[in-house]
Amino acid sequence: MDSTDFFGRRRWLVLPLALIVGIAPGAALVGAAPGIHTVRQGETLGEIAEGYGVPVAALAGANALADPDLIVTGSVLTLPGETNTASAGVATGTSYRVGEGDTLDGIASTYGTTVGDLLAANPDLTDPDLVVVGQVLRLPAAPGPLGALLTATALRYGLDPTLLQAVAWQESGWQQGAVSAAGASGVMQILPETGDWVASDLVGEPLDIADNTADNITAGAALLAWLIAQSGDEDVALAAYVQGQGSIASEGIFPETWQYVANVRAIQDYIARYGEPPN
Repeated sequence: MDSTDFFGRRRWLVLPLALIVGIAPGAALVGAAPGIHTVRQGETLGEIAEGYGVPVAALAGANALADPDLIVTGSVLTLPGETNTASAGVATGTSYRVGEGDTLDGIASTYGTTVGDLLAANPDLTDPDLVVVGQVLRLPAAPGPLGALLTATALRYGLDPTLLQAVAWQESGWQQGAVSAAGASGVMQILPETGDWVASDLVGEPLDIADNTADNITAGAALLAWLIAQSGDEDVALAAYVQGQGSIASEGIFPETWQYVANVRAIQDYIARYGEPPN
């Protein structure tokens, strides 16, 4: 099978996080619940704040955004003025919205961390005995098993670990259970036919991309490394990862694809700076 035609059919069916099923516990699509907003591609915090009639600073503060200039497609924002209605804690990606009866000790225990690490991840939280219903806390960086697996796999294929982590976050929010409308699976959002091609032509052994996280990450890393070798340019390789080589060859790189590349680069910079993906 010609790889150019093969990847050309991949195109845009695996990109937007908002289209992925099961992206993260507690995540919701736009309009699915009051008091939250799921970031659409190309939106800025200023535009979202203006749309809801709230100050940008209030929106950034309600979501503990370390960098208000960086929001990621598919991330879920809590809207100011709605936070006091929360009754149960909700985890979304790398953040946690405090619910009634929550304590810092309890949150730390639930997410396998410590109060000290929670305080370090939330420098504005000066009183460990006081958390407020609706308050959004950043969960400590948890490279944990999955982060370590992404790093190890990236190094095995000669990739910058922050690059592979960023692609994985943009594609699925690091969720192996994420499945796109096109049937792309897992952390790296690999289509079944892509997984079969990578397994036979690049890896040389079977890969279970649907049910095995390590195999899925291996497929994504092998594909990205191959695309970089083919193009000699990381940004072009990132574009081909989502749009497909055939489509790029025949139609050029779409503006939306360049936005995808910019998103991945922004996430990569954030990970390099803070040691974890953004909210």
